[in-house]
Amino acid sequence: MAVFRFRPEGKRAKGAPRRSEKGRPQLTPEDFHARDAARVARFMASGKKYADATTKAIDRVQRFWDRYTAFMGVDSYSYLTACACENLRRYADWRLSAFSITKQSTIWVEWKFLRLLYKRVSGKKMDEVVGEQVTEYILGPLTDEYGLDLSVKCKPTLSVEDLLSVLHYHWCLDSLVVPHERYTVQLPLLMLMTAYTSSRPGALIESGCARGSNDALRYRDVVLRVIPNPDEPHRHVLVMEVTLMFMKGKRNKSRPTTYIFHEQHDNLALCPISHFLALALADQAFEAQGINSSEDVFRIAVPSYRNSLQLRWKSEMLDVPVFRRAVHTAQGMRISCNGALPYDAFNQYLQRLGRNAGLEEPLTPYCIRRGTANAVDDVATTAERNQVLGHSRADIFERYYIAEKVKRDVQSAYIKCPPRESVIRAVGMMSLTRDPRVPKELTDEQKAAVEKDPHLVELICHKQELTSEMKFQYGSVPKAQGTDLHAQYSKLERTI
Repeated sequence: MAVFRFRPEGKRAKGAPRRSEKGRPQLTPEDFHARDAARVARFMASGKKYADATTKAIDRVQRFWDRYTAFMGVDSYSYLTACACENLRRYADWRLSAFSITKQSTIWVEWKFLRLLYKRVSGKKMDEVVGEQVTEYILGPLTDEYGLDLSVKCKPTLSVEDLLSVLHYHWCLDSLVVPHERYTVQLPLLMLMTAYTSSRPGALIESGCARGSNDALRYRDVVLRVIPNPDEPHRHVLVMEVTLMFMKGKRNKSRPTTYIFHEQHDNLALCPISHFLALALADQAFEAQGINSSEDVFRIAVPSYRNSLQLRWKSEMLDVPVFRRAVHTAQGMRISCNGALPYDAFNQYLQRLGRNAGLEEPLTPYCIRRGTANAVDDVATTAERNQVLGHSRADIFERYYIAEKVKRDVQSAYIKCPPRESVIRAVGMMSLTRDPRVPKELTDEQKAAVEKDPHLVELICHKQELTSEMKFQYGSVPKAQGTDLHAQYSKLERTI
């Protein structure tokens, strides 16, 4: 007996081709070939999408390459796409002879960007054999012939003891006037959040590579909750979930990283919750009308039938940056309503604070990041460390972040006696040579002597002459970038 199966009208049989939607033409195999060829052509023309800073670096190398090929009297495109060892070796020799490059790392970095330029122009990677031969040529004969400096810049790490000494100076001893009183709270909070997330500055404030973007940590990225204390159920605590949307390589991507902060009762200088509460209360950011002080927040209790209570923000505050810049107004210095704090302001504050606190090495955001990286390395797995630091490979930490001073007592290990880890840790601190009594600035007599120095006066006059010449030839100093005049100008600025 035959069995008939009826399919509801409009339902497609499994495996049957999809019907073309109304108004959309049915594509033929030739159409797919043509579409694919067009996409490849567009990709070959635009190339891989790099970060803005990388694109600018490639463009800079492009300008130098064009000048080199013009000097050699050859076509820029064909000379590069030929991918001949001798062409690339001569370029490196020209760069070293025509410009004041003294460090091996400078020409090495430019060589890496030249390879990216080749990839952008030709649409394929440079031949590995050619790349290896030119690399050996730069690191060998050219380094010896030009006497390039092989030294590596010191990369200090800021431990928690170092951080405490700097914060103590900020809160108790620093007498310098800040642009606005909000800076007194938000700048140390930035230091704490950098330490507790190991994030780069651009994840929290406006990055120097993205000026004008206003990309920074916003209130919508912060979730403040009250939860019962797991250790003391009768007492409730505040926790904060911070989602970083602008981490390097993950800006606005689908998988941001979220960090959890909690109260630090034993030392309020290290408590991110209290600092953040001060900013949120100053901004009147809470949606609940009854929250007007820190006491109102700490009085909140979680009902027995709930595991937490979220303190929500006003809708108009969701896209407001947490860390904001000071601006000049008719009423004086005021905090911008929605302007994110720029990286330069934070970096200058850190360097001044570290110098005045007596640190010998410059204090930068990366000192804090490296300190966190080494602290996490002691307690986390490699995968967890990569997640915290936002690294795609484990060797990045080993090459750029690991402390220069060995953190283990190798002497005690060899002679088989108990390790003296406290001594090793004390010697490895950035504040080992700290002296808070160092002069904070030059005296008036010293300033006058510097300004009258004959050599300095001569250099400044020469700089003014170069500035006038660049404005005459190119219209402005920035438009002269990549020229011999601008190279002389930059060298003179560094000397001054």
